[in-house]
Amino acid sequence: MWQVIHSALLRLDESAPQIRRMIPARITDDVASFFGNRINRAHADRRYLIETILPAFRAARPRRVLFVGCRPYTRPYEAFFEDAEYWTLDVEPKVARWGSRLHRTGDVSMADAIFERGQFDMILLNGVLGWGVDSDEDISRTLGALWRVMQPGGLLLVGWNRGRCADPLEIPPARQLFRHGPALGLPARKGFADSTHVFDLLTARAQPD
Repeated sequence: MWQVIHSALLRLDESAPQIRRMIPARITDDVASFFGNRINRAHADRRYLIETILPAFRAARPRRVLFVGCRPYTRPYEAFFEDAEYWTLDVEPKVARWGSRLHRTGDVSMADAIFERGQFDMILLNGVLGWGVDSDEDISRTLGALWRVMQPGGLLLVGWNRGRCADPLEIPPARQLFRHGPALGLPARKGFADSTHVFDLLTARAQPD
């Protein structure tokens, strides 16, 4: 139920622009965020992200963090990184209002044309592979672009769904540019019995292998 209501709110911009303009953005954003938070609590993978991954990333005290993909329910994630530069990136201009104050609109597969080389200590790429970045070629370009904007030793979280795209670890750049392994007390790979979602942790190599 929460997912249906939340999706309907997100479609207001496209399906009923006249109605959308009559409602203050703050109100629709707050309502969408409310239902989005209900969705977060209803899914084991999102609970794991909020309750386990984000606190572990925060405890590592990164200087610059990039979160790829913006929705109302991702807006509160910035609070985990109050002491860091927290950037967001999404290809859709209309979701910029749910990004951080350091938001950029653009294609993640061209991240290296948007950000500086070695800019980030941590990058979170969740719900993007298989949801817009679909083909092996797109995933390969995305991993390469993200590696170039990461510090050596930087941590990349990849959240993806079985059945929607290839296993990212089977894409050559995942092994050539990164090391797959546990970090920050988190397992290298985390799956869920009631979901197709998978989290993988990748550490950026200093040089391609």
